[in-house]
Amino acid sequence: MIEIYIIIFILGNIIGSFLNVCICRIPENESVVFPPSHCPKCGYKIKWYDNIPIISYFILLRGKCRKCKEKISIQYPIIEMLTGIIFVVIFYKYQLTFLTIKFWIYGSILLTLAIIDLKTYMLPNRLTFSLVILGFLLSFIDPRITLFHSFIGAAVYNFPFLILYIFGQEVLKKDVMGFGDVKLGMGIGAFLGYTSFIEFYMFFMLSFTIGAVVSLILMALKIKNRKDMIPFGPFIALSGLIMLFI
Repeated sequence: MIEIYIIIFILGNIIGSFLNVCICRIPENESVVFPPSHCPKCGYKIKWYDNIPIISYFILLRGKCRKCKEKISIQYPIIEMLTGIIFVVIFYKYQLTFLTIKFWIYGSILLTLAIIDLKTYMLPNRLTFSLVILGFLLSFIDPRITLFHSFIGAAVYNFPFLILYIFGQEVLKKDVMGFGDVKLGMGIGAFLGYTSFIEFYMFFMLSFTIGAVVSLILMALKIKNRKDMIPFGPFIALSGLIMLFI
């Protein structure tokens, strides 16, 4: 049985390598297919043997470009490992079912959005709208919910974020929450579907509890202060992942 989990972890590493491309290129409105992977510093086209997830970074390249020797961000192996872990945990929960494939897609998009938001303070429409549309389409392979549940979930899960967004814009005259967070909530609702108020309430409370705790820690460590922006998308994404196991 352990061999299956190793294979799933490696599969997650491979997908994670592609997610790294998405994280770097989508905010710049670039294609995730062309040109092939290359060093962002010198433009050196990365060979296949230098693109092996995790192994290439730590063993073959030792964290540096083969040509210009410029340091490569540790983000790359971290995302590959995280994706592998997400794939294994989802497989452990849902086993060999269509739900596993559905939630692998879900987890991959959420991870990509979370990292992009951390780096750029934005949640690209290409990903948030993809999350919504795929949530609707993949409801057909989910025995727990229907397309109707998916539509209701999209409407309900984004509602508290929409209220906060409008409150900030119309009352406080500042950005309390970005509209990308509203679309992210919609995408999570489309995937999870609305099945009970308790599940929605848990998702909502998790998002704000995690956000509050992390923000307080960052301020206590003097990494951030009260006036600094802290992206909320990663907390929403993490809560959306946790809801898969509740």
